[in-house]
Amino acid sequence: MYPLSSSQMGIYAGWAAYPQTTGYNLPAVVPFPCTVDADRLAAAMQQIADMREVLHTRICTDAEGRPCQYADMQMSVVVQRMQTGEYEAQHYIAHDFVRPFAIDGSEPLARFAVIVTPQHHYLLIDIHHIIADGLTIVHSLLGIDLPRAYTSLG
Repeated sequence: MYPLSSSQMGIYAGWAAYPQTTGYNLPAVVPFPCTVDADRLAAAMQQIADMREVLHTRICTDAEGRPCQYADMQMSVVVQRMQTGEYEAQHYIAHDFVRPFAIDGSEPLARFAVIVTPQHHYLLIDIHHIIADGLTIVHSLLGIDLPRAYTSLG
C-alpha cells in the first residue's frame, strides 16, 4: 500500500463529496471498421487489462483512516463483449456505458467493452481519473499497448 498523491487526494475528496459523479471518468470510444477482428480486439484489450497493474488499483484507507492505494492483480478486470444493432450500440455508448465508479475498492476503476454492430466495431474504455490521465489512455493504452497486443495475437 502506498499513499495517494496530492492530485489523487483532490480527486478522492471530490468523489467523497459527490460519489455519483461521472466528472472524474475518462471515457473513450474508438470505432473500428468491420475488417478488424472483434474477437482479437477483445482478446488484445483483455491481455492489456490483465497485465497493467494500474488497471488493478484499489483505493482503501490505512490504519489511520488515510486514503491509500495498491494494485490487486487478483481483481478481475473484464472486457465486456456485445453484439447489437448500430442504434442500440449508440444508445448504450451515450447513455449506459459511462457510469459512476465506486472508488472505495469494491470494483475495478476501469471498464472496457467491445461492441460489434453490422456497421462498426467499437472499443469502449472508461477509466477513473484517480488512476490515470488522458495521456495514459491515448498514448500508452491505445497508441502502444493495443497495437502491440493485437499484432501479437495475429
